[in-house]
Amino acid sequence: MPRSVRPREPRSIAPYYKDRLALAVFLLALALRLAWVLYGRWTHPGEDWYIAGDANEYTTVAANLLSGKGWWSPDQGGGIYHHGPVFPLFLAGMRALGASLFVVTLVNALIGAFTCWAVVRIARRMMTPGGALLAGL
Repeated sequence: MPRSVRPREPRSIAPYYKDRLALAVFLLALALRLAWVLYGRWTHPGEDWYIAGDANEYTTVAANLLSGKGWWSPDQGGGIYHHGPVFPLFLAGMRALGASLFVVTLVNALIGAFTCWAVVRIARRMMTPGGALLAGL
């Protein structure tokens, strides 16, 4: 007895469109971040120009963690560090692996671009492609 063959349903291009939209946002976000990092490197050669404001505190806390001084913070004349621990731990880990602050900045740019990609993918489930694009940008 022959089995009945069901006709194949046409495949939707929607999954590919979502991936292309997220990829386009990722590439744009990465290009903008890399342009900023490389511009700073080009205009301030030999300097750690991106260490200002909060970045100074994060790098100091990371250096203190690596030197065994713990969570001491230079903010407001010293004391215990009272912000989130993730970024100083990330910096300390990268520095422990021998990465320069320039490499850390490049990795940070990559993480930021992946965040934009993830926002587009999540927003696409909740709204139109245009809304997801705006959310990712």
